[in-house]
Amino acid sequence: MKIAFVPGSLMGKWELPSYFHSIRAESLETDAVKSADIVVASDTCLPDIEPAKWPVRKLVIDAAETLTEATQVRDWLLNGARTVVLSPSERTASFLGLQDTRFQDTGFQGLVGNSPEMKELRELIRKVAATSATVLIRGESGTGKELVARAIHRLSPRNLRPFIPVNCAAIPETLLEDDLFGHVRGAFTDARADRKGKLEEADGGTLFLDEIGDMAPSLQVKLLRVLQEKEIQPIGSNRPKKVDVRIIAATAADLEAMIKEKTFREDLYFRLNVIPIFIPPLRERGGDIPELVSHFSRVLSAKHGMPELRFTDAAMNALSKFPWQGNVRELEHLMERMLVLFDGNGPVDVDDLPHTLTMSASS
Repeated sequence: MKIAFVPGSLMGKWELPSYFHSIRAESLETDAVKSADIVVASDTCLPDIEPAKWPVRKLVIDAAETLTEATQVRDWLLNGARTVVLSPSERTASFLGLQDTRFQDTGFQGLVGNSPEMKELRELIRKVAATSATVLIRGESGTGKELVARAIHRLSPRNLRPFIPVNCAAIPETLLEDDLFGHVRGAFTDARADRKGKLEEADGGTLFLDEIGDMAPSLQVKLLRVLQEKEIQPIGSNRPKKVDVRIIAATAADLEAMIKEKTFREDLYFRLNVIPIFIPPLRERGGDIPELVSHFSRVLSAKHGMPELRFTDAAMNALSKFPWQGNVRELEHLMERMLVLFDGNGPVDVDDLPHTLTMSASS
């Protein structure tokens, strides 16, 4: 698949996997553009568009960073645009109708391992993906909760619409409300124009709420209404908007304890926990570690342009016995550190592993 970007500055803003052949083009008249399957152009080049000159299957107008009038969008469509991008979250392969195959050779949707626990998890993901049911993913930090959420979205009928992640712990309460629900012009001092929130941007797709246990009680009430009524109310507006969005939430927190402490709403918990998914910690599926080590060695060596690491049986045994409190993320970071710092020519042995790891494995 060949994608041409006009002007080239847009190329870095689109989240397209590397297997798509992307080219820069300074003009809509170049042979590179004419031979492309898809052309992505900014609204600044619209005066050059003449529909009769477009031999491409799809022309995408990226107007995500401009204030766009409805009449202008209509004119663009009449002048040959097949899609008008109005949100940065739509700069994805799935928005263009392209199949994301990054994970075809990486386990199941990027989830590596063939332990009984992982086989059970994969089967549950397949079943859940076919529905629009709300999902609550539980698991320790570093187990891959967002990876599971993305797998559900990619396998679902919503996979051509946006998958939008929001980390509830990373955004202050006042900003999180605006981020989720958006606002109308004049809602507050700096609200000079209407702004879509993530819930509206995810319409037709999936909104992933990570660290849902950190959401403030006042926002929990508003999220409950979204789940019950399927509608949102932007800040400053008195008119609710209907949205069709699937909610997938995730947390490492003990929500049941938080309910007893009155810091998490019980009614919201029951609304979110329609389909519970638990991701086991890495220490409970040690049999997957050799496969994970091989996977990270391959991926990270390609990332850094360095030879893949090999491990002796003794070193692999030590890796498999380590408790991995940081789970898969901790293993990935260790692999990257060793790839960069290892000076040996042969395989990595026990003595080459971090001292804390070998001490834990021998105890």
